[in-house]
Amino acid sequence: MTTGTPEPREHDADDVVVPQDAPVGPVLNFQTPQLGARGLLRSGAIVSVVALLTNGFNVVFHFVLARFMGPSEYSLLTTMFAVFLIASVPLIAIQSTVARDMATLMGRGDERDASIVLRSSLRTVFRAGTITVVVAMILFYPMIAILHVDRPLPILAVVVAFLVQIPGPLVSGALQASERFWVLSWTQAMQSGLKLGAGVALAALGFGASAVMFGFAGATMASLVVMLFVVRPILDLSRGEHVPASRIIGGYAIGAALTLGCNTVLTNADLLWARAGLTPHEAGLYAAVSVATGVILLIPIGLNTVLFVRVARLAPTDGARQHLLLGLVTVAAIATPCVIALAVIPVPLLHLGFGSAYDDAAPWLWPLGLSMAFYALAVVYLNHLLALGRSSIALVMVSVIALQELLLLQFHHSGMQIVGVQIACSIVLLLACEGFLVVTNRRSRNTGLERQALGETT
Repeated sequence: MTTGTPEPREHDADDVVVPQDAPVGPVLNFQTPQLGARGLLRSGAIVSVVALLTNGFNVVFHFVLARFMGPSEYSLLTTMFAVFLIASVPLIAIQSTVARDMATLMGRGDERDASIVLRSSLRTVFRAGTITVVVAMILFYPMIAILHVDRPLPILAVVVAFLVQIPGPLVSGALQASERFWVLSWTQAMQSGLKLGAGVALAALGFGASAVMFGFAGATMASLVVMLFVVRPILDLSRGEHVPASRIIGGYAIGAALTLGCNTVLTNADLLWARAGLTPHEAGLYAAVSVATGVILLIPIGLNTVLFVRVARLAPTDGARQHLLLGLVTVAAIATPCVIALAVIPVPLLHLGFGSAYDDAAPWLWPLGLSMAFYALAVVYLNHLLALGRSSIALVMVSVIALQELLLLQFHHSGMQIVGVQIACSIVLLLACEGFLVVTNRRSRNTGLERQALGETT
C-alpha cells in the first residue's frame, strides 16, 4: 500500500561538488562517499583481485565440464548460459538504475529515500518476473526447435535459474552504491565457488547440462541470502514504503536495459548462431573458443564497478573524461598481452583448458580474442555513458545489433565466418561509442553555456 511518503528526488550530478583530492573509503552506515585518486585505485584493486578469483572459478568450471561432457553436451550447456545471460539483462539494467539513484541519494545523506528506491525496485521486479515466466512459457517450444534441443528439461532449468536470479542484481546495486565493494566481490566469488563445486560434482556423477544449471540456481540462492543479510539495515529504513513502478522502470531503466541487452546479445549471439548453423561437434568447438576468449570481457568488471558510482556523481566536465581514459588504458594494457598469447600458443592453451578434442578450434582463437578485446573497451564506454545518465546510447546499440544479425544471417556457415562478423561489429561499436560521447559532450557544454547566458541576462 502506498504511503504518503514523498517520491525520492531526482538529483543532478552537476550539483555535487567534491574535492578531487579528498580521501576515499567504503561507505558504511551511510557515510557520504568522497572522491579521490588513491581511493579509486584502492577500491578498484580490491574488486579486481576478488573478481580475478571469481573468474578463475568460472574458467575452471568450463574447463572441467568441457572435459566431462564432450563437445555436444557442453555446447548445450553454453547455449543455456547464453540464453540465461540475455534473459537477465533487464535485471542488470535495473541494477544500474538502483546503483545510480542510491549513490546520488546516499552522497547527499538521503538514507531513507535510498532505502525506498531499493525496496520499490525489489517489489517491482518481482511482479515483472511473473510476467517474464508467462512469456517464457509461450516461447518454450519455439526455443527447443530453433536451438536443436531434443528435451524440455534444459529450458525449464534456465527458467528456474532466472527466477532465482531476480533479486540478486538489485541487491548488488545497493552494495555498489554504498561502496561495500568488499562484500559485493566476495559474495560473487562465493557464488562462483559454489557453482564450480556443484557443477563438477554433478558432471562427475554423470548428470548433464540441465542438472548443472539447477546446481547454478542453488549457488545463486546461497549468495543471495548473504547479500540480503548485509543490506537488511538499508531496507529497514523504509518498511511499508514504496514509489510507483514508473519511478523504477522509467526512461533511464528502459534505455539501460536496451543498452546492456544489446551488449549481451553482441557478445553471446555468436554462440546461438553457431549452435543453429554448425554441426553439434563444431558448435562445441566454437563454444570452447568463446569461453576461452570471453575471459577478456571480464577485465573491465572491477574498474566498472567502482567507476560507475564515482562518475555518476560527476558532471561531464568535472573529471569524468579522466575516469574514462583510466578505464580504457587499463583494459587495453591487460587485454593486449592476452590476445598476443592467444595468437602465439593457441593449441597449448586449448590443451590446457579443454583437452586435445578441441584442437581444431585453434585458428578461431586469436581473432575472436581480438574482437572480445574491442568489446571490452566498448563496455567501459557503455558504463561511463550510463553513469552519466545518457541511456540514449541504446539507439546506437540497437543499430549495431541490427548490423550484427544481418551479417550473421548471411555468414554463419563456418566458425571463421562467425568470428569475422564479431570482429567487424566490435570495431563498429567501439567507434560508435566514442562518436556518441563526443557529440553528447558537445551538446552538454552548449546547453550549459546557454543556461549560463540566460541566467546572466535574467
